[in-house]
Amino acid sequence: MEGQEMIENYITIIATSMGIQPVQIKVIDGLTFGSLDVHLVQVAAGGEPVSMLVHQPEMMSVIAGLPCGTLEQRVRTNLANLI
Repeated sequence: MEGQEMIENYITIIATSMGIQPVQIKVIDGLTFGSLDVHLVQVAAGGEPVSMLVHQPEMMSVIAGLPCGTLEQRVRTNLANLI
């Protein structure tokens, strides 16, 4: 659960910096595609949902407090669809 909360906080911070107030952030944990563990993240604001994948190494970077430029770029790109 710790990782899910960290990702939710991470996305909320980015969304707020973009002027978006997410109504709902849902992290679906533990999906495995081949040898890759991913987490599906669904964000809704203003009645519009967007979904994105967060890979396990990115999740671990967020938990460790390390910068993760590719994840930030993916989050910003997807959140831009809510503007």
